[in-house]
Amino acid sequence: MYNIVQVANICFDVFGLAILLLILVLLRFEYWRNGRLRHYFSRMIIAYHGVIFSYLIIHFSKWELSASAFLAVDFVDFLSSALCVYFFSQYVFTYLENKKIEPNPTLRKAVVVLCFAIFFLELGVDLTSDDLTHEWSATEIVVSWLATGIWGIIMTGYIFYYRKQLGQRAFILFTIYCICPFIAGSLGALTEELCIDILSLTILIACIFVGLQVSENTSHKLFEKLSYYDAMTGFYNKNYLIMNPDDFKRSLPCSYIIFDLNHLKKINDTYGHKKGDEYIRNFAIFLKSMVPEEAETIRTGGDEFLVILPKYDEEKSQAFLSAYVAESQNQGISESAAYGFAVRTTGVQTEDEVIAAADRQMYLQKKASREGRAD
Repeated sequence: MYNIVQVANICFDVFGLAILLLILVLLRFEYWRNGRLRHYFSRMIIAYHGVIFSYLIIHFSKWELSASAFLAVDFVDFLSSALCVYFFSQYVFTYLENKKIEPNPTLRKAVVVLCFAIFFLELGVDLTSDDLTHEWSATEIVVSWLATGIWGIIMTGYIFYYRKQLGQRAFILFTIYCICPFIAGSLGALTEELCIDILSLTILIACIFVGLQVSENTSHKLFEKLSYYDAMTGFYNKNYLIMNPDDFKRSLPCSYIIFDLNHLKKINDTYGHKKGDEYIRNFAIFLKSMVPEEAETIRTGGDEFLVILPKYDEEKSQAFLSAYVAESQNQGISESAAYGFAVRTTGVQTEDEVIAAADRQMYLQKKASREGRAD
């Protein structure tokens, strides 16, 4: 029979697993502008399952496992812990890159090495131990501090150094994730006489905190998605461009191409706005089929579209427009548009200046086309 304390420890683990599963479900509905952030965060949560699951097995068995079973459970625990640390570190570095802060390459490599060291140090101690029970030896206590302690100190210091750039909420979340498991893991060796497993309790608290953050972000991001997308075309709208100027994804050289639909006013006046909307949707479908995956396509006005192509110089931009013209002719696309482009090559140029240059080129083409028809 389990006593009340053993049941409490099992409940901590089960609740922790349930919260992590809920987080994974919420992540499926959450809008992430940066796919790498979502990748690292979801992998971190998956790895966290392994940590809690290994503790659940130990608590459920009341520590009465064979040596080989203990080794298998410890292997899962150590590997999951190392992966948690690795994915969290990468998440923080990617988050900082998103804020236009380039993490120190040496520090980044050192953190990766520490992640592997955590796994091999803890596993090595287990393999060389004569007693694979929950009794802690002096060596295991030292390894417990070294394995996660150095990483925890480095990451906490790094997060504290960039606290202003991270923002208050991210700083608190990252600090809690770094400090709480580190303290719990370190004290776990010194608090064996406590009835409640301090590591399980701390992990549960951390899971609840992360879950609340994800839940809150989900509703916020869904609202943000509705605010940033044009319902008619599925492209971004002008709000997106205003709220995300000079986005980190726009690696230089970056091309800005403006398309302005021809004859839309005439169609609206002659056939009605319903036909005009259909004209816009048909053009949007064709444009979507032409732009590369990394492009940002924005409907900036009723008949105007902006395509942002990162890592596109003038030559690649001309090639894209040539392919666009050729394909529209091949398909007999009736929804024609005037276009103009400009390439941003240095950070000295502002986005507004480059977009204005593209806009001028587009109007010159439209004017030349009208004069050509008049002749």
